[in-house]
Amino acid sequence: MVLEKKIKELVELDEELRAKIEQAHQAKVDSKQKIVSDKKNIANATWDQVKKRVDEEKIKLDEYIKSAAIDNQEEYQQTSERLKRTFEDNKEKWIAELVDNSLKI
Repeated sequence: MVLEKKIKELVELDEELRAKIEQAHQAKVDSKQKIVSDKKNIANATWDQVKKRVDEEKIKLDEYIKSAAIDNQEEYQQTSERLKRTFEDNKEKWIAELVDNSLKI
């Protein structure tokens, strides 16, 4: 009887320890899976932030390019008008100088 009782206690203890080992193993597996999942979530969140910042900078640069193009077009128009006026103001004088210089040669 005593021996049977001790064997039964050992079997119960063994079952208890196996259950605890299985729980510990499952906790370890769950922890590893959570770490992998968290790592993936953090990476995705980081990339999302990077993409958002890139998109914001792209919008800013596009606006700057549009603004610069408008400014350049305005400057071109102003310079073109100034050159046309200079030409019109000096046209006769320059033609006369060309004729005089051609006759001297």
